[in-house]
Amino acid sequence: MNWTVGNCIKKGRIHEERNLICQDSVYEMKTQGVSCIALADGAGSRKLSDVGAELAVRQACYCVSDHFEQLWKETEKKIGYYICSEVIYRLRNYAEKMGCQVEELASTLLLLAVKDTRVLFYHLGDGLIGCQERDEVKILSHPWNGRDEWHTALTTTKEVSYYARTGKRRLDQTVRFFLMSDGLTSILYNRRRHCFTKQAERLLKGKIKQQIPNFMEVYRSKLYDDSSIIWMEQI
Repeated sequence: MNWTVGNCIKKGRIHEERNLICQDSVYEMKTQGVSCIALADGAGSRKLSDVGAELAVRQACYCVSDHFEQLWKETEKKIGYYICSEVIYRLRNYAEKMGCQVEELASTLLLLAVKDTRVLFYHLGDGLIGCQERDEVKILSHPWNGRDEWHTALTTTKEVSYYARTGKRRLDQTVRFFLMSDGLTSILYNRRRHCFTKQAERLLKGKIKQQIPNFMEVYRSKLYDDSSIIWMEQI
């Protein structure tokens, strides 16, 4: 199966007003028959979280693409532990090299990889992972901060694998997958009902490459946090 990938990132209104850099990062990789996408949202209070987010998405894509076959045979718990371990190892190496605290590199992390008809996904922190099956949009992994809504689980959180959610599934009628950060879910996800808004359903089932950038520009004033989405759809 062939997949095409697209993404859109907008700096949040607060970051625009304070002249701060965007802390979201996305990444894609296609190698060894694996198509992989990842997204990370750098922790706003950490000085180097933009760097940490970029390191996290790259490392996660590399390790899952290189070891997809082995991971597919493992339990979901072991998959989560492996990805968490690989990412924190990369972050610690960078922190040691640069002389900074690893906590300054903290971010959330979402990943989805496809090989033939097999799908692996990983989710740490808020944001969400979803898909489109025929004409229906579904959520594969809902936003979940961790201990409580005020403390988001991050790549540098102690015992991070406890908070990581992973999943395996087979492709059926899926034509599109997408990952999005909490900046975008703030207006596309109904937290009370734990579902997409009607507006989100129309948007995510449409011509996403054209509609997403237009939508994010129109609603820019309501996107207080950095907002990003990366999607993968069958050609």
